[in-house]
Amino acid sequence: MIADAVSGADVVHLLLPFSMGRAGLKAARKMGKPVTASFHCQAENFTTHLFLMNSKLANKITYKNFYKHFFSKVDKVHYPTAFIRDLFEKTVGKTNSVVISNGVNEMFFKEHPKKRASAKFTIVCTGRFSGEKAQHVLIKAAALAKHKEDIKIIFAGAGPLQEKYIKLARKYGADCEFNLFARGELIELLGGADLYVHTATIEIEAIACTEAIVSGLVPVICDSPKSATRAFALDENNLFKMGDPRDLAKKIDFWYENKELKKEYKEKYKTMAPNFDQSMC
Repeated sequence: MIADAVSGADVVHLLLPFSMGRAGLKAARKMGKPVTASFHCQAENFTTHLFLMNSKLANKITYKNFYKHFFSKVDKVHYPTAFIRDLFEKTVGKTNSVVISNGVNEMFFKEHPKKRASAKFTIVCTGRFSGEKAQHVLIKAAALAKHKEDIKIIFAGAGPLQEKYIKLARKYGADCEFNLFARGELIELLGGADLYVHTATIEIEAIACTEAIVSGLVPVICDSPKSATRAFALDENNLFKMGDPRDLAKKIDFWYENKELKKEYKEKYKTMAPNFDQSMC
């Protein structure tokens, strides 16, 4: 199937450095087709499934493997952010590359009805339910917040840790909903929410966060040094300490109690939003 697809192509673009991507690369090279590839997978996105996410050696070996068997063999590498380009090249050396944001789909820039999911102060957190996304920190933070009884968290996504997080929310008595939303539903959800929290400790770009900003939400973002998303913070009010539920709870309470200031920040973020437009990117 891959050979048939490649045979009719002028250019082959690959998304991930795993089996299918490598098969596509092999077929393209055999037929003399030009090949480009996007960098969408940090080492930790892979090593977390081997329970080695925090192993510097395992992550270094993973990047070396990505480069040797995949990225060194393509004509051009597309990085969504300068952050991930610099991180990868620090391990493997200079690559023939270009940095282009993936951008936010035009649907998010159109006027949509605002649909409130709850009468409570609603927080949205979008992302796959896996270790490096660290949604457990937000569940614990909700339980520690002063305004716990008036806070609802909606986790938009799916993933291997969903059942574990549902049990964790029950354990801490946090009002949480876990659901996978179609794009239209997600736009309505973001439009009617009060705050966006981005918990991921490993992140190449976080389109989910930019979608929330475009939808008019003020974000609170994990300050992980391995996440590009922290660059979207205007100041310390938009950041929380990695792995620290108490600090996140303080930030949630801060925005709950300072609704007028949140309006000011919303206006500041509105000026940033056009830069995320996919057509602009």
